[in-house]
Amino acid sequence: MDVTRLSELELGQSNKDDVVSIIGSPTSKAAFNDNIWYYIGLETVKQGFLDPKIENKQVYIASFDENEMLSSFQKLDAKSEDIPIQSRKTPTHGKNLTLIEQFIGNVGRFNSALGDQEAQLER
Repeated sequence: MDVTRLSELELGQSNKDDVVSIIGSPTSKAAFNDNIWYYIGLETVKQGFLDPKIENKQVYIASFDENEMLSSFQKLDAKSEDIPIQSRKTPTHGKNLTLIEQFIGNVGRFNSALGDQEAQLER
């Protein structure tokens, strides 16, 4: 989100398309109200092997009326609002095998090409 362009937004004059073209697509939309958009900006710093630390967090909420015109745009105080940031992993389908199961399952799999070559040489 380009915060330098926030002054171009006009309450009651800017529609959803204008907001997207000025500051970009929202980070998230409200679960049960498509007329509330969230813009979340995070600045993180990574030091060595440690997890990244959030240095700066900015949260803006854009609200639209029933005609899809911008009715309010406000910055939330990131320190007073606790907005949980979730890092989810995409689930994969298949089996979760232990190291021993993987080892036992692979016994004999990788020698077949070598065995075929030796069998052809013996003929």
